Amino acid sequence: MRSASIFYHNGILGLFAPSILLHWCYKGFSLLGIEMMLRVLFLALILSTTALLATETLAVNKQAQKQKSQQEVKKHISSKQAAKLVQRQYGGKVLKVNKQKNNASYKVKIVRPNGQVISKKVNAKTGKIEKH
Repeated sequence: MRSASIFYHNGILGLFAPSILLHWCYKGFSLLGIEMMLRVLFLALILSTTALLATETLAVNKQAQKQKSQQEVKKHISSKQAAKLVQRQYGGKVLKVNKQKNNASYKVKIVRPNGQVISKKVNAKTGKIEKH
């Protein structure tokens, strides 16, 4: 009983009952061996808790980035809006609208009333017709 109370008073076994220590001592474990095992268990507990918190933080950051990218997509104008912008400024009929590879602009091809075919780039984020 004395060995169990030593560990309990030193704060090493705050959650363990003294009877568990007595059982370990009778089975041939030394007090130093028990103290070492508890330190290893405590270290493992701290490391696993840290890993769980880091994983949760990464998941939260990933979700925030996903929401941000979805909001950015919503900020872009649609291909129909790009076609209407070019049609209003230059007149005529829209032939084709292509989204560029970098998703930063649309290429709008129209036929003007005089028969001239022109292509204009429209910035997908700002809606401005770019000169080229």
